[in-house]
Amino acid sequence: MQHDVPRRSRVPRLKTTVPALAPNLVVRERLSTVLDRVPPAGVGWVCAPAGTGKTTLLSQWCAGRDGAAAVWVSLDADDNDQRRFWSALLQAVEAGVPSLREHRGLSVPARPSDDPTFVAEIAAALGTAPGGAVLVLDDVHELTNRATLHGLAGLLRGLPPTARAVVSGRVVPGAPLTRSGLGVTVTEVSAEDMRFTAGEAAQLLAGAELDVSAATLSELMRGTEGWAAGLRHAASELAAHVGDGRDTVPAAVRASPVIGQLAGEVLSTLGEQERELVATLSVCDEVSPELAAALAGRRGTGARLAALERGSVVARRRVPDGTRYCVRAPFRDHARAALHRRDPERAARLAEVAAEWYAERGEPAPALAHACASGRSGTIRAVLHRCAVAAVLAGEHDLVRRALAALPAETADGDADGDGTLHLVSAFVRVEAGEVELAELDLARAAALLPDTDTDIDIDTLRRLVGTRIRLLTGRSGDGEEAGDGEAGDEEVAGGAAPVVPSSPLEAMALLQRADRLLCRDRSAEAGALAGSALRAARAARSDYVAARCLTTLGGVAALHGDFRSMTELASHAVAADAAGGRVQGTAGADAHVLLGYGALLRADTLRCLRHADTALRLAERNRAGAQGTRFIAATLRGAAEFERGERMRGLRRVRAAHEAVDTGRLPGVVVLLCGFLEHRFALELHRPDVAVRARERCQAVAPGSGEVAVMLAREQLASGRPGRAARVLAPAVSDDRPMVLRWPTVCCAVVDAEIQRWADRSLDAERALARAMEHARSQNVLYPLVAAPPVIGDMLSGDLGRFGACEPLARRVVVARRVAAPHTVPTLTERERAVLSLLPTGRSLDEIADDLTVSLNTVKTHTRAIYLKLGVTKRADAVDVARAHGLLDVHPTFAR
Repeated sequence: MQHDVPRRSRVPRLKTTVPALAPNLVVRERLSTVLDRVPPAGVGWVCAPAGTGKTTLLSQWCAGRDGAAAVWVSLDADDNDQRRFWSALLQAVEAGVPSLREHRGLSVPARPSDDPTFVAEIAAALGTAPGGAVLVLDDVHELTNRATLHGLAGLLRGLPPTARAVVSGRVVPGAPLTRSGLGVTVTEVSAEDMRFTAGEAAQLLAGAELDVSAATLSELMRGTEGWAAGLRHAASELAAHVGDGRDTVPAAVRASPVIGQLAGEVLSTLGEQERELVATLSVCDEVSPELAAALAGRRGTGARLAALERGSVVARRRVPDGTRYCVRAPFRDHARAALHRRDPERAARLAEVAAEWYAERGEPAPALAHACASGRSGTIRAVLHRCAVAAVLAGEHDLVRRALAALPAETADGDADGDGTLHLVSAFVRVEAGEVELAELDLARAAALLPDTDTDIDIDTLRRLVGTRIRLLTGRSGDGEEAGDGEAGDEEVAGGAAPVVPSSPLEAMALLQRADRLLCRDRSAEAGALAGSALRAARAARSDYVAARCLTTLGGVAALHGDFRSMTELASHAVAADAAGGRVQGTAGADAHVLLGYGALLRADTLRCLRHADTALRLAERNRAGAQGTRFIAATLRGAAEFERGERMRGLRRVRAAHEAVDTGRLPGVVVLLCGFLEHRFALELHRPDVAVRARERCQAVAPGSGEVAVMLAREQLASGRPGRAARVLAPAVSDDRPMVLRWPTVCCAVVDAEIQRWADRSLDAERALARAMEHARSQNVLYPLVAAPPVIGDMLSGDLGRFGACEPLARRVVVARRVAAPHTVPTLTERERAVLSLLPTGRSLDEIADDLTVSLNTVKTHTRAIYLKLGVTKRADAVDVARAHGLLDVHPTFAR
């Protein structure tokens, strides 16, 4: 390999040395495995943007290849000088292949890339390494000299069987380094492959001695999309807060200047047209090729999108109606902020284009979102007129509220005040949130501005829908033509006529409202028929929100029929429908979670009941004055779960606070009966007869002839030691002369009867009553009345195991559930520990908590360690979760102790 030409260029040793590995790096075995599959004489590509960990991956891979010589060259722009590039390559070969180190006098030809003999000799030198050689060329995107690229292609085509090469860069190599140009097997690690998985991100954080919650990790993954640079910066931000007890706010990490600088560095490597396209697309979270063309104002964006995808700046996904693209989150946030800062007028114009594009295609949610982003009242008003009704029927109430709030305030000239349609839309979203007074005001304004009979059928239907909903919430009976229409429709269903199948989601909503009215009047069969018809129409129109409302109503019908399995199944479908499309969940989701919590309680699954009750309360909290019945039941269910889990006094206080927070006179009787029936037993067991009597009187007012009232009266007599009187008042319920409204209290009735018979020492009658209770429980899939029954019933169950026949599996489940429920003891905290615990969910640092409580930081740390020890946890988030599960923290201040 001697050449009578000038000697090679001087090259820094660092350029041809495998970079040292930092401690605690994540070993990415799945990517190393891909590189291991590069065949002999084959080539591997690692193509991804800056900050994705390419160099670290290749360094780890080289370090793990025992026996193979690592020939490493870190490329830069200066390597477009042929002599410098080949000098660096020669130096790397000599450094990696010990047998060549005595040939340090080798020179580089004047035109090395065009000298096939020289290139072949380097390839042959790689083949002399005893354990084989791996040639790594890092940052190959820096090479733009055509001669150098052709020479490199010749080297890669001529690799010996004992060598292989890996080329890394920010873009997929072009000609002549294409697959076809090389003519060898190419193994690729793409930008998508380089993204950290959730497991690898967790390892990265653990390596930095960070322990974050699953929610924080998930949020970090969404914000960085697995971008290594973003995750490493997040780790450093998290480490800065290790000492103050905070879990950090991922949004603050995403918005940090360092993340922006890293994203800007990646974008700066793009051409000017590509950067402009990224800025244009950044106004949308996601675009189709057609929308991209509309935003860019030119055709042919598809190829440019594909190029950005290859560079991992843009991601692509398949959807039912085609393909969607989005600028990846870190780059989108940076480009969007830069666009609004540099050219706010252009940002507003692009948002208008997107709003109009989505409105024309009947997609109300993105149309309204982009109209609001434009900040232009004319666009917002126009899009509201085109999309508002569709948006509210899709459950996008928050978006409609935001759009209405973005319009100018009412003015004297009547411009904003004179839009009756928008007042009607406002009335609808307000009444759906339960803001009855404001809805009535908007409805009155709409009535004054719109004709009595609007030619627009949707507007007329919407007006009647709002009026009926107001009457339902206020408990006022209808009057005039609207009320007459509603009554006539109800009677038609009651008479057996087939309900009319609605032709639109709006008509389905109107039909559903009639079903809700019938349900409140205890006409569940007719309500179910109407709700089923509305559901079929909603599903045909793909209206998930209306479907969720229908499923919730059908779940309520199933509950009144005692079919609690169907109730739970329908409620689960309702939750899924309400969450479809990423929409913010609302009233339908809250009601569905109430049904799920109710079902969990009846199955004696108190932990699941707590979770569903908390979710229902959180969703209902958005509706403030509305959804009072939902909040009332959810708080009662939470109190019931707390009671059964050992926090008995806290549970009773929560149930009492729930009914004190609402006007029970405006709630359906069945709701008042359910909550009162639960409260009555809790009060008796805690020796509060005054509370029990008031609960029973409320139930008596709404269901005077019900079996539930008879059961409550019998329990009171038993608690007073008068089993004879208890038997007399219970007799009508036992004989079914007083039917149960809620159905499952039939189990309670039989359980109380069994207690009475045991008091009278009539063992055979007691066993018969217990068997009757078991039959009712089995048919309804209800465990709760048996699990919560007095110890005497538990003794009977345990003693009679093996003799329950078809109910034997249920009996064994009840016995196990009673054993599990028995040891529910609540950790005892001191008053100061409770004070510290109450501030842990606020996100304050330990220093701030100390200031709030006017104690020293060391005192707070001592109390925090004691709390962790007593709750059996090691970190703050778990302490909050366990404390809430035990009822040591009030989740929703509306129903405080």
